[in-house]
Amino acid sequence: MATSKNQNSKEINLNKKDKLEIFENAISWIIVFAMFIYGGAKLIQFDGAAEIDKTVSELTGMELMCFLWLFKIICYDFRGF
Repeated sequence: MATSKNQNSKEINLNKKDKLEIFENAISWIIVFAMFIYGGAKLIQFDGAAEIDKTVSELTGMELMCFLWLFKIICYDFRGF
């Protein structure tokens, strides 16, 4: 009982939409990986920066604005609140 080559091989037929979706997902994961590496490098670059022990009233205007900007990014942009 010989079987033909076409019965044993399983071909994946991708249309243009499927290829575009695969490409978009690949690019997204490359960007996620690059941002993860970038964030890790910033933790190393600014080692000790998170150890600031000040109250809000002791912060300078620039430090307060940076804190509020970071809070906005974390809470509103990433989490979607």
